[in-house]
Amino acid sequence: MKRKTRTLLALAISAQMLFSLTACGSKKTDSTGINGNANGNAVSNSDSGSSSSNSGSRIVSESDPYYNVTTSSLQANVAHDKEIQMSNIVSHYIVGDRILAEVFVNYVMPEEILKEQMDLDLYDETQMARYDEISDEYEDSSLQMFDLDGKFLTEIELEKGAVFTGAFPGKDGEILLVTNKVNPKDCKSSPAVTIYSSSGEKLRDIALQVDDDLMDVRLYVLDNGNMLVASIGKFWILDGEGKVLSEESNPELNGMVLHSGGKWFAVMPDYSSYDSSIYVQEIDTDSGKLTDRPFKCSESVLYARQGEQDCFLLNANGIDKFDIETQTKTQVLAWKDTDVNSSTLNLMGARIASENDMIFFQFDAIGDGGRGSMDLKSEGASLVSVVHLSKADKNPHAGKTRLRLGINEKINGTFLEQVLTYNKDPQNTARIEVIDYTADAMDSGDSDEVENALLESTNQLVMDMLSGNGPDILVGYSELSQFNSDTMLVDLNSLIDSDGSFNRDEYYDNILRSFETDGKLYTIPLTYTLEGMAVNTSFNGAKENWTFAEFDQMASSLSPDVQPIASQSPDELLKLWMKSLSSHFIDVTNKTVDFESEEFRTLLETVKKYGKGNDTDYDWELAMDTGYVLNDASLFRKNMVASTYISISDLETYASLSKEGAGHTVAFSGVPSLSGMGMSAKGQLSMAITASCSSPDLAWDFIRSFLSEDAQHQLSFNTDTLPINKNAYKKNCQIEIEVNQKFLERLKGKAGQVAPEVLETAVEISQSHIDSFEKLISGISASQSWDSDVMNIILEESAGFFAGQRSIDDVCGIIQNRATLVVQER
Repeated sequence: MKRKTRTLLALAISAQMLFSLTACGSKKTDSTGINGNANGNAVSNSDSGSSSSNSGSRIVSESDPYYNVTTSSLQANVAHDKEIQMSNIVSHYIVGDRILAEVFVNYVMPEEILKEQMDLDLYDETQMARYDEISDEYEDSSLQMFDLDGKFLTEIELEKGAVFTGAFPGKDGEILLVTNKVNPKDCKSSPAVTIYSSSGEKLRDIALQVDDDLMDVRLYVLDNGNMLVASIGKFWILDGEGKVLSEESNPELNGMVLHSGGKWFAVMPDYSSYDSSIYVQEIDTDSGKLTDRPFKCSESVLYARQGEQDCFLLNANGIDKFDIETQTKTQVLAWKDTDVNSSTLNLMGARIASENDMIFFQFDAIGDGGRGSMDLKSEGASLVSVVHLSKADKNPHAGKTRLRLGINEKINGTFLEQVLTYNKDPQNTARIEVIDYTADAMDSGDSDEVENALLESTNQLVMDMLSGNGPDILVGYSELSQFNSDTMLVDLNSLIDSDGSFNRDEYYDNILRSFETDGKLYTIPLTYTLEGMAVNTSFNGAKENWTFAEFDQMASSLSPDVQPIASQSPDELLKLWMKSLSSHFIDVTNKTVDFESEEFRTLLETVKKYGKGNDTDYDWELAMDTGYVLNDASLFRKNMVASTYISISDLETYASLSKEGAGHTVAFSGVPSLSGMGMSAKGQLSMAITASCSSPDLAWDFIRSFLSEDAQHQLSFNTDTLPINKNAYKKNCQIEIEVNQKFLERLKGKAGQVAPEVLETAVEISQSHIDSFEKLISGISASQSWDSDVMNIILEESAGFFAGQRSIDDVCGIIQNRATLVVQER
């Protein structure tokens, strides 16, 4: 961790030299932002959100690349005489000019039919047959064929028990349909290949003459008409009639095979140690053998999707062609050059042949209110569309001013949809180009590598901003206090106060004020959550806004079977509490820190005393029987812990936490501190305008579009966060009450089928909850923000104190010195 901090310090110092170097005529390096993915193996030639991608004119030119978008929905064939309860298009493949998709539909059962099915004795063979008969009548799974405009053509009948696994182009427009039939007794699968015409007519079967029992089989059609069949630990080369030409065994094979740069490669993960690695090895399709030696590959390969000739990676900035042999990524499409919601696109089964032949599938979930956390409380459906992208002759947005928007990993579909709405409005004179600085960081599955890559992406953003090549608008960086200065960001209060259409009374102005630094609003929280503690005041000494001393007094009075807080290690607890307390120790404006204060010393002593490993005695038998796990919230409700850290994101969460019972009365508090404090606001979707932005008024106009009642409702409700617009809050709450009533009615109707624990935790949301929650919101006066570099120093140095190896004086002194150096050298 020391190395990371020194690296950032060196970056900050070198940034001060950058202007003089470029002024002297030094040749600039064409940086590509985050070089490679999180593990550093894959080198990126793509536009990752770096200074190189920001070069050029601020005005959009007709010659700038742009891709037209054509979207059409898959018009699935469903029963029109029944009401759909839930539908889903599970898998989909493009083969030539046809789409094959597996469609699942669940229809609403009449009450009398539902009651009949629920009353059947499933141990009786006859009644079990009737149960299956009813299920088959109201559930349907079918393989359907569509044209590229989404029009339904025909349904393909599969053999009973066969599972559709893929489709591939054959000769003269024929379609090779691959299915698996699984024997439930031994979990072995038998693959089958059937040839269909483009009209959906079955032509013939191909018998795969493989003697082995196959598991997780995948089939690929080679250029010469032969087939490559891959399974776990083995692969075969078959001719067009299914005859085995060769076979190869290797225990490291996982069944994944990819075509890249004219060659086929087998993926071979090595999970023999904690530090797992991914290897690939070339396949000679003529001999059917592995060639040369396996070589280590970026984890990106696990996320790659096979195109017609090459494999591709989809990330938040665009689509990269991934060359497995050279381990390089080359961007073939940047999302900023088109108007499509990239977060809803899926590469599975898509077709990327050239820049003028890109077809993707787009997903949209349809439910009651549309919010993810409520899907289990309402019916829903998935809408799948076919999206065609083709390069335009000229850019239709020519003449607009480019505004670059830099984001971190907190991107979501609702946010992107609002950006698209703004960009497509001809009345707006700016064109927003979204650049995710963390796109490559998400390639790795290793949490440490992701954390390191996120740190490097923040370093890259700082360097771009200091050099004048950074974004105009920042999204999602409100938590990082090191950005809160006139050098980095614009004071938004000046723009708000000069905007005659902005009425502070329409918003929770106290939330806006809580994000100020010395009276300046550097970042505006469009959505947020409330962070702090839920406290069971039935225990002696438990109270809201408690001090360290009061917390310690309460904890000391508890019986042995009650914990003061949910189990967390000292470093986890310190990091959690520091997010609310950071401003007590760091003065961003004056570049000073105070880590030798009484409050910081008491903080370290408290988390050392009460932080511990997760050794809670969970009732796993109960969890297995009911599917109900005793998490922190449930332990709190059952009076097994006196307090728990919480994040309140909506009315439902507040009402659930507020529910009182025997020996359980609830108050909401901030984390313990020297003098006591209330809960804090945490910015979820936040925006800021950088000091280098040449058009701050245009940037504010864009941010302003996210503050309307409708935009605030969509942004918050669809992402389980709170809006700052008061009317949007009220709208969210009314919908939550309506959905809550439907949920309770459904629970009552299924009382005998639902675990008692679910019934116990259910709460009826009322107007009183709306009013008391709004009172809590209106009382917020602090927000969470912290210096990520200083936080790393604190966590690194405090580890010795928690382990009993160093004194608190020693630790606090070193933290003070190191943090002072980092803060003052910025």
